Amino acid sequence: MSGPTYTSPTDPPFSPETLAALESKGLEVRGLSEANLPKAVELETASYPEDEAASPENMRFRRANAGDFFLEATLKTAGEGGGGGGGDAGELVGFVCGTCSQGEELSHESMHLHDPSGQTLCIHSVVVAENFRRRGYATEMLKAYVESVALTQPGVRRVCLIAKAGLLGMYASCGFTLEGLSPVVHGKDPWFEMRIDLDSSEPRLLRFVQVDAFSGRKFCGNPAAVFFTQAGGDADWMQKVAVEMNISETCFLELQPATPDEASSMGPTYALRWFTPGGEVDLCGHATLAAAFALWEEGRVGPGLPIRFSTASGVLTCRRDAEGWVAMDFPSEVVGDALPEDDEGRTAIVQALGLASVGGGGGGGEGGGVLFVGRNRCDVMVEVTPDAFSTLAPDMRMLAAIESRGFIVTCNGQQPKKAGEEGIGTAGDTDGGSVDFQSRFFAPRMGIDEDPVTGSAHCCLAPYWGSKLGRRCMVGYQASPRGGTVRATVGLKSEGDGRVVLEGKAVSVFRGLFRR
Repeated sequence: MSGPTYTSPTDPPFSPETLAALESKGLEVRGLSEANLPKAVELETASYPEDEAASPENMRFRRANAGDFFLEATLKTAGEGGGGGGGDAGELVGFVCGTCSQGEELSHESMHLHDPSGQTLCIHSVVVAENFRRRGYATEMLKAYVESVALTQPGVRRVCLIAKAGLLGMYASCGFTLEGLSPVVHGKDPWFEMRIDLDSSEPRLLRFVQVDAFSGRKFCGNPAAVFFTQAGGDADWMQKVAVEMNISETCFLELQPATPDEASSMGPTYALRWFTPGGEVDLCGHATLAAAFALWEEGRVGPGLPIRFSTASGVLTCRRDAEGWVAMDFPSEVVGDALPEDDEGRTAIVQALGLASVGGGGGGGEGGGVLFVGRNRCDVMVEVTPDAFSTLAPDMRMLAAIESRGFIVTCNGQQPKKAGEEGIGTAGDTDGGSVDFQSRFFAPRMGIDEDPVTGSAHCCLAPYWGSKLGRRCMVGYQASPRGGTVRATVGLKSEGDGRVVLEGKAVSVFRGLFRR
């Protein structure tokens, strides 16, 4: 068999042979669209007896929580139908949907929910609209479905279904083998269990999206790669992928099990882990924004639903407003007391940032323009004057020798340079005009000399500047060469005083497949 072909961002990858078979039928197979969900519900109701058809609530649950396993077949062009009769371009011909469970045998309980880490995929529905039946559509649609799972879902080891006696031959022609009478009781007729074992040694193709976060423009903000799997928690693999991607952050998502009631009322929950080329981190704001944006943009989460992320820093919640701003609820990071001016560690930090020679040798706004040096739980934070900020000359080798995840350098919102001068972005490049503070972030120990925009740093910057300015709502600009804008709100009563809400925009730059 020839290698798989990826024909468009929303299509699953198929082999040339499968694409040719679908083409001969005039079909296009892809993830079920939000627009076609009501029609799919109608087809489900019309295709099965009342005691066998999935409810509209269950259909919505399957698409929202097992969208990778819910594919539709539509007509490519008007009048096509590969066997007689035509239809409208884009018309829904049919669909296949399933959910995952643990264990090798199907049961009523395992078929009721979706376990994203399950190795057994249970197909619930193989449906073709009545006016398109008996043309071979179901066979080609199901073959394409199984191939897509085999190519893109490394955690799935087997595909199972239950069928009535009259359909055993059709499923056998698609590669399924008969296991025997099923213990599952579903309606009044007996069912037979069938399965296909997938070759776990075959390489899989994993979808990913690269997103520019904290900017509404491509090639600005901070890029992050978003993978929709954690490969069973394989940290070594995730780290190797992050090194291969070679950008500041690569994040990995895994949908968590939920009941239909939980999914509809609270939104989905995803496990989220972040990796830099240098290692895993406990918190990353821009990659969280990228992950949420990718889930909405790819149609994996409904546009109006919040998303909860289970992370090493606790549960983080994201919401998106009508203007495209994504709000993220984070724990605040409070900076400690100022380090004494005669502290050796402080001196090393100031020298490593290239500040000691600016304006003399003292502190407190005199030598080096340094106004404050302190530490939070993760990073060093340094406030400087706008003039000192505009002339930063960090020595990455010296910074890497200092024990700290990273170094935050900040000044008030005054704009000391014109936009683009010396290649450093300024507040004049922001989406929202004037800003309350500016910052830069350096993390050579994590393999990142300068981070373009750092959400986690704003968990410290927001309460720091909020206290200094006497404000709860602020706009910050990270003045890296790419630049990016972060809106921040601290101390919301509804969120608790220990929380910070960060907001930013994002844009998808490209999508692709990663071979595993």
